[in-house]
Amino acid sequence: MAFSSFFEITENQFHQFYKSHNLAPILHFDHCDFLEVDPSSLSHFNFSNSLSVFHLTSSTLQPSTFPLLLNLSQKFVELDFSNNYFSGSIPLSVDNMLALQFCSFFTIKNLSHFSL
Repeated sequence: MAFSSFFEITENQFHQFYKSHNLAPILHFDHCDFLEVDPSSLSHFNFSNSLSVFHLTSSTLQPSTFPLLLNLSQKFVELDFSNNYFSGSIPLSVDNMLALQFCSFFTIKNLSHFSL
């Protein structure tokens, strides 16, 4: 049996999508293109207290996408950003991720600057 599902999610719809779907504590995106995100649209939201594993692999990301993605949960145990194509720099702060045990940035393409 084969099936597929497709969700078109804009930056303004992502938090409604996440809240309206009972998603498991593991979220995996593969081969996605994330567009620029307006940082002012990110104020005061945190999507999940149960999301602990987030994989985003083989995708294209803009630097402004990271605040949105990292605000999905404050209880990340595992983050995987392997085999991605990044445009520009990545300002990544893990200061508030006390539960984080694994973080992978293996095989990153077009990375101009990385700061932890």
